Parts: sequence; structure tokens; C-alpha cells
Amino acid sequence: MDTAEAARRFVRVWRRAWAAHDVDAILELYAEDCVHRSMPFREPHRGRDELARHLRRSFAGERVDDVRFSEPVIGQDGLAVAEFRVLSEENEEPRTLAGSVFVRFDAAGMAVATRDYWHTLPGHTEPAPPMFLLQGLPHGFPPIRPVGMFGEPGRPPSGRPMVEGAWLRCGVAARRGSRPCGARSRRTSATVPRWGRRSR
Repeated sequence: MDTAEAARRFVRVWRRAWAAHDVDAILELYAEDCVHRSMPFREPHRGRDELARHLRRSFAGERVDDVRFSEPVIGQDGLAVAEFRVLSEENEEPRTLAGSVFVRFDAAGMAVATRDYWHTLPGHTEPAPPMFLLQGLPHGFPPIRPVGMFGEPGRPPSGRPMVEGAWLRCGVAARRGSRPCGARSRRTSATVPRWGRRSR
């Protein structure tokens, strides 16, 4: 399955299933031997059984009011990332959770590895606008994809694989008319990579 198709299905099912606490529907998105990290410093949940226990434990005591996911951003080698925002009540206390999920899909479109990065606050509030990064891009731009200087998808001049998000930050800055990619800042000695470009 095409990565973009798999990623769109992933966010579509997660949005509906999170609101309904439909663990079975979520598990159908994952490979049997999947590895899920719910937070950077937690031990990963390995396989569908561990993931199912984690989901049921997370959903216990939660009542969901609203779930939003961004359109996924598609990378190379089966990688995709999407942002999310959830308004809920946990033990009758309103909470807001916002974050992002990184996913690697196999050839069949199943999630084999996922990593969540998120933050939660008491009460119902919205992230500073725009809610999702892609909403802040000028109208009419095509989807962002990693493209190397010499046309090789997702490869910087060094030949090392891109770090997820580096090409995205560079591409967004260039689109908004700020300092071009590769320009050296007057305030710091940091150089922004030249290899972030949008696809055509």
C-alpha cells in the first residue's frame, strides 16, 4: 500500500476510534509485531497484545469530547507524521492533550513502529493558532515531501538519511519568505540545511 494512503487511513481510523474507545479498530492498523512508544522515556509496548493493554488502560476513566488530527506529512521509507488534539474529561476533570505521532508503515500499509510526543493541560483549551502546522502554510502549496539537492528523495548532500522534521522546518521557512535555506544567521553560527525543498 502507498505510504500516503496508509497514513490517511491511520489518522482517519484513529480519530474515529479514539472518540469511541474502539480498541479493536485501532489494533487493525498495526502489524502483529509492532513497537509503540507512548512517551520518549517509557518502555515500548511490543506487539498487539501489549498495545491493546496500554490502550485500554489509557481509555479507562476518559470521556472524549472532540478529537482532531492533521493531514499526515509523508516522508521516505514508509514514514509519516501527523499532529493531534483531544478534548476530554478524565475522572470528570476536563483535559486537553495535543501532540504528534510518527509512524513507519510496511509494504502492506501496516504500522510497524510508532512514537508519540504529547503534552496535556487541565481544562479545555486550544493550541496557539494555527492548531496544526500545515494549516499555517500559504494557500495552494502542494504537500511537503523531503527532496534532496540532486533529486534523490529524502537525502541530504552528505548521503545520510534526513532527520524527520528538518526538511519540513527548512521548507516552511523558505515558503514564508524568511531567511532562505542554507543562509547563515547573523545572531548565531548555525546554518540551516539547503536540502529542504517542497515537491513539485
